[in-house]
Amino acid sequence: YLSEAGAKVARLLPAGSVLVSCIGNVGKIAIAGCVLTTNQQINSLIPKDGIDAGFLYYACRQIKPQLISAASTALLPILNKSRFSAFEIPLPPLEEQKRIAARLDEQMRHIEQAQLAAEESLSAAWELPSAYLRDIFEHLSNSEFPKRRFGDFVLSYRNGFGRRPKDLEKDGVIVLRLADITGGIINIDTPRRVDMSKAELENYQI
Repeated sequence: YLSEAGAKVARLLPAGSVLVSCIGNVGKIAIAGCVLTTNQQINSLIPKDGIDAGFLYYACRQIKPQLISAASTALLPILNKSRFSAFEIPLPPLEEQKRIAARLDEQMRHIEQAQLAAEESLSAAWELPSAYLRDIFEHLSNSEFPKRRFGDFVLSYRNGFGRRPKDLEKDGVIVLRLADITGGIINIDTPRRVDMSKAELENYQI
C-alpha cells in the first residue's frame, strides 16, 4: 500500500486501466480493480471514452505472443513504450466491444471451472501413488523385517556431472535433468548433451 505522501508523488491509475508487463516476464495482463500505481515493469493503458476495458484486456491477451516477440533480446526482455504503443488491434463500436467482452468473460468462467475440476482430479490422481506407498511401507515398518542402511546394500554413490549441457548439442553424452522426469517417467525426447573425457565418462556414467 501507499501512504498519502507516497500517493502524491506516484502516478495513480484509475480503476479499469489495463496493465501489461513489459519488462522481464512480458505479456502478463490484468485490469485494475481500484485506483493504484505500478512499478516500472508494467505499462498501463487508460482507455479513452468509447473503449471498453474488458475488450481491451482480451485484445491484449490475444496479441501476447507478438508482445513477447517484440521485446528486445537483452538479458532482461524489455518492450519499450514506442514499440508497445505501435501495436494495432481491431476496434469495433463500443456496444460491440462490450458484447464481445461479456461473451469472453462467460466463456473464460466456464474454462476456468473446467480447469479447476481437471486440476482437482489430477491432484487426487497424483496423491494415489503416495497413499499406496505410505500404506505398504508403514505396514513394513511395523513388521518384524530387519532395517538396513542404504550404505549396507548400495554398491556406490555418485554425484551428478557439474558442467552445463548445451541445448542444441547433437553429439556427446545425454545428461538427465529434473525437467526430464515426470511422475517417475524419464522422457528424453529432447535430450541435453555434454562433451565428456574418457575419464569423466567412466566416473559419471550410470
